[in-house]
Amino acid sequence: MRVYTLSESATGYVFNDEVHQPVADNCHHPLDPDAADDPRVFRGNRPGKVVSRLIRPYYELGHHVIMDSYYTSAPLFDHLYVHNIAATGTCRMYTLGLPDEVKNAENYDPQVVPPDADDEERWPRGSFSVFQDGAMTVCAWKDTKMVKFMSTAVSARRPNQALVRRQCKDKRTGAFERIEVLCPNVAVMYNQYFRGDLTDQQLAYYTPGRSSPRWHRAVFYHELNKALMNAFHNMASVHGYGQSGSRYRRQLMFRAQVAKQLIGNFSSRQRPPRGTSLMAPRLIPTNVERVGHRMGRNPDGRRSCVMCRRAGRIVGHGTRPNRVHETINCCLTCQLPLCHPRYRQACWREHNV
Repeated sequence: MRVYTLSESATGYVFNDEVHQPVADNCHHPLDPDAADDPRVFRGNRPGKVVSRLIRPYYELGHHVIMDSYYTSAPLFDHLYVHNIAATGTCRMYTLGLPDEVKNAENYDPQVVPPDADDEERWPRGSFSVFQDGAMTVCAWKDTKMVKFMSTAVSARRPNQALVRRQCKDKRTGAFERIEVLCPNVAVMYNQYFRGDLTDQQLAYYTPGRSSPRWHRAVFYHELNKALMNAFHNMASVHGYGQSGSRYRRQLMFRAQVAKQLIGNFSSRQRPPRGTSLMAPRLIPTNVERVGHRMGRNPDGRRSCVMCRRAGRIVGHGTRPNRVHETINCCLTCQLPLCHPRYRQACWREHNV
């Protein structure tokens, strides 16, 4: 089951989510009127449709959306910027609207170097190039590998660099040392606020249900789990998370308290096993103890009940119509396979006559 989620970056609170619907990606969705208004953005752009449906209730509110490379595209960012929504995300090689200079950033020299220089000399660690077109800013940054960003929340005209600490291994000595690497602000902001797995982590800690091949059960348990997590954050925003203990330990205590309040004083009788009458006694008759018969597990495995065979109680069907009831239990005193008295009292009664 695939679920698209719009969540808050600091706590993981879920604002909106959507269960994957393949039909909705190939036709007009009633909750996504923008798809018909701006076909340049949403025609063939499945991730753009998902983002539009999730963020639409928050248009014109000045929010900042951070996403991964699956959803990033230049037409989508322009569409969100028109509706007063800033966006930032990483880019892939074939991201829609990505400039050719950024696509081929590895072949672009940020500084004057010899033509036969290797990749480390051509793009030393900490080098980056920034391109801007209107409100759109695209950045290519070299850390351990080339990383590309697209954003409408930063500008290339302002000072946009910072220092980040990295652990680097010296090629000559093999020792690790800490170095400072030049980093653009868009990368610092992305690493600070993009915590896409925070919601998944909190949902996976205490799942109320179990996995099921039936999709409607999986959706129900997911929505129940999400409602419990959002309720916990709502309570914590009013009363605080407390002074001691981890946040997730307190979430477990909150879920246990909710379960106790839902159960209350409710109790129910234990259902009898299948095939047992409600009026049948659940204890072994007293004459069994008097005679000295004891119930136990048959060391020879499953065998046909002796009393059922004598009485002609046949449970067979299909290719074995005359099959007698088989049991794993036996009388340890007599070493005879017998049905357990909890399920068939007649066998024990006839055996002790």
